[in-house]
Amino acid sequence: MFSPKYSPQSRPLVLLGCALVFSPQLGAQAIYVDHTQNANLIGTHEPAAGHPSVMMVGGGTVGDFNSDGWPDVFVPSGGTRPDFFFINDGDGTFTESAAAWGLIDLHMGVGSAVGDFNGDGWQDLYVCSFGPAGSRQAGHNKLYRNNGDGSFTDVAIIAGVNAPSVANNCYGAAFGDYDRDGDLDLFVAAYSFGQEGNKLYRNNGDETFTDVTAAAGILDVDTTRGFVPNFVDLNQDGHTDIILIADTGTSKVYFNNGKNAFTNATQCAPDLSLPNAMGLATGDFDNDMDLDFYVSDIYYPVSGIGGNRLFINDGSGKIWNEVASSVGVKDAGWGWGVVATDMDNDGWLDLASTNGWFSSWDNYPTRIFHNSQGKSFVEVAANCGLNHLGQGRSLLRLDADRDGDEDLIITESNGPISYFKNETDNGNYWLRISFDTQGVDDLAPHGLGTEVIVRRGSKQIYRQLDSSQSYLGQSELALHIGLGQYADVLNEVEVRWADGQITIMPNVASNQHLVVRAARPLLTASQVQAQAQAMVTLSGFTPFSKAVVAVSDVGGGPVSTPCGDLFVSAPFQVMTMKADAQGQSARSFYVPGWVSGSTFWLHAFDSSASTFSNPLSVTVP
Repeated sequence: MFSPKYSPQSRPLVLLGCALVFSPQLGAQAIYVDHTQNANLIGTHEPAAGHPSVMMVGGGTVGDFNSDGWPDVFVPSGGTRPDFFFINDGDGTFTESAAAWGLIDLHMGVGSAVGDFNGDGWQDLYVCSFGPAGSRQAGHNKLYRNNGDGSFTDVAIIAGVNAPSVANNCYGAAFGDYDRDGDLDLFVAAYSFGQEGNKLYRNNGDETFTDVTAAAGILDVDTTRGFVPNFVDLNQDGHTDIILIADTGTSKVYFNNGKNAFTNATQCAPDLSLPNAMGLATGDFDNDMDLDFYVSDIYYPVSGIGGNRLFINDGSGKIWNEVASSVGVKDAGWGWGVVATDMDNDGWLDLASTNGWFSSWDNYPTRIFHNSQGKSFVEVAANCGLNHLGQGRSLLRLDADRDGDEDLIITESNGPISYFKNETDNGNYWLRISFDTQGVDDLAPHGLGTEVIVRRGSKQIYRQLDSSQSYLGQSELALHIGLGQYADVLNEVEVRWADGQITIMPNVASNQHLVVRAARPLLTASQVQAQAQAMVTLSGFTPFSKAVVAVSDVGGGPVSTPCGDLFVSAPFQVMTMKADAQGQSARSFYVPGWVSGSTFWLHAFDSSASTFSNPLSVTVP
């Protein structure tokens, strides 16, 4: 392993072992084939005359904009034509559909992000912009609201996130739910100093945002040359943190203190102040059940510039040690976009890094580093058929053809889109998970912030769905989990929702696209009258489980228990209920006359799945 660790999780966890993975050998790597033309992902980034940042732009983003389960692709054009917008035809090929969706503006688009900001079930698109093509006036970023009918409407000005910038400096953006209220907040990264710089916007829940950068405690970003923001629970304490990757050694880590505010914790990764950081990839690279992260930089030893950095959690959630040189992922040229992907489904996250700088790093290959089971990485791009020599900027992962392995898209500055289809056929198993959270108000759309643990026997894999940012773009909002050999059926998939609830699914078949729906068990009561029978009903519980219903006449709690908070006050009484095959149960009880006018508080708990119902209060007339 990269470094010895222990798990901070509440349940005993063990490291992923050989039962789920191949032995570390070069033959376990993937096979990539350039399918750009076959997939019709044809488009070239051509910056408009006078573009203020030609060398540093050329991004792209993946989303499912028509909600058909197939990933689509957005690529800014540079301003010489409307941006590219490719809708997946449902077979891994694409149709360019920008005009049909109303993306007709001629503007100098840069970075972009995807998220359902208004919670209507449709993914929206935020685009950083340097302004109208051919103009030196202040740019306005764009928030394209998905209308659900195959069209967008730009509502950035109304929403308060157009962020006009005299300096034309906005590069990247990310959606995430830092205050855990169920709607998506927005971080916009900018390169210039002062008030025109990086901003955190809180979602007001009414399709508008408020700039809370200072109020949330992010006080030192005025000197940060921001490129890539990412919402992620880095220290796994249940609160969404922010990593802000930035140039000239100004990157930051902000820990969420649980009170909707942040504390600068950049000291947790001591070497993060060194790189000219451009790209970011998060993941558990050594399979020890906690999060690490990878940052791109320029590898130029003659000038003392040190290359990409890999930060490995020491197990405490407090320190991330830099190990890139010792594990072989440091040299990737003039690095930009990076991505974590299990290219051969062996259960270990690999790393890819694209690069380029005009004249100095022309024709320098995109790198892909195969993970040798947590011991080191081996660069295998040429062996895998991943031959890319252009001016790479965004590097995106997606399963474009839904065949169970992750493909790669590379966008360029002043160059074409490249799509590398993963055609690996080694028999390894996989599981792809997306989330439907529309049934629970306090969960972010599409499950942002959700953690998953996949178990087979004593072997486990941990993943977290963060905002999936690379450089100038975002990968698919889904968790792809390689499982290796002998994993046709998983003992258990545990889903840890951002609100602390847990869903446990036993005996899950692998090699499938699994949509996990967040649903809270429902606790209801019939009409209650004194001196009469009343009925309490449970639904949505684990079939045949024993439910415990806590009943209090004191108040609404909460009371902390080893399993979580009960929203009743102590003292309380307990009644048990047994769920049937449909996860339902009902129990009648007699309401005595002496309780007339009293209010009772009830909260049910499913011990087999560690799941709580909604709290319920009942007043007896």
